Amino acid sequence: MTKQEISNILTVVRAKLLLREPFYGRLLMNLKFGIASCGTACTDMRRILWDPEFISGLNEEEIEFIMEHEVMHCALQHPLRGRGLNKRLYNIAADIVVNGNIFYSRGIDNFKIAGKEVMHLAPDMSPGYLHSTEQIYAMLFEKYKEASDGEQFCRELEAEGGIVDDHAVWKKISMGAYLSDEWKGHIK
Repeated sequence: MTKQEISNILTVVRAKLLLREPFYGRLLMNLKFGIASCGTACTDMRRILWDPEFISGLNEEEIEFIMEHEVMHCALQHPLRGRGLNKRLYNIAADIVVNGNIFYSRGIDNFKIAGKEVMHLAPDMSPGYLHSTEQIYAMLFEKYKEASDGEQFCRELEAEGGIVDDHAVWKKISMGAYLSDEWKGHIK
């Protein structure tokens, strides 16, 4: 898929999302799109970066879900939170909260991206939207603190849950206070 083809698809999907879900669509207008070798998609609270190989295997509905997902990470300021916590567990907790909120707003019980169910339930099997990311993180940490290989557990949970995005870019974000205030303004 060429950059122009990717740009065209993203523009069409964003326009449809703006009409169908004005809250997500309006917030999405604050993010630019870019191309990066990130394996999936990611946000630095200024852009949504898309891996060309990943996006070429998605349909419009999956791309729309990922756009909503990335916007929710920004709105909830996930890239600026969770510092000092287990990065992978925090990322999983953030995805559960974001996906849970999208499921709730859409009135759906499941969704697949690239053939895998996306995570949306807390460890106690309650919907992710009922909790903060820190609450779900604490549940995950408590449930798996005895695991002999925490990293192996994270890999298995990620593989099982259908990865929507890559959060590695979050540790590179600077100007946290400025971005926080900027997103508060977007939401108002």
